[in-house]
Amino acid sequence: MEKSQETCPYKDKEITRYTTCSCFEGRRSILAIEPICWFCKYAKYDLNSDKLPKTGICRYPLSTND
Repeated sequence: MEKSQETCPYKDKEITRYTTCSCFEGRRSILAIEPICWFCKYAKYDLNSDKLPKTGICRYPLSTND
């Protein structure tokens, strides 16, 4: 099944840094990529905050507004 046809089981749900799914696609800016949501381009975490976020939201697939 192609990624464009997959449905992520976590879409629009809260995810932890260690959640994994078949829709994983790494962020371009991460050097050491592991197939976990923390490194996924579809996961939205507040990575600019002073404290490390414990959860994020899955945004698979990204809309044109993201």
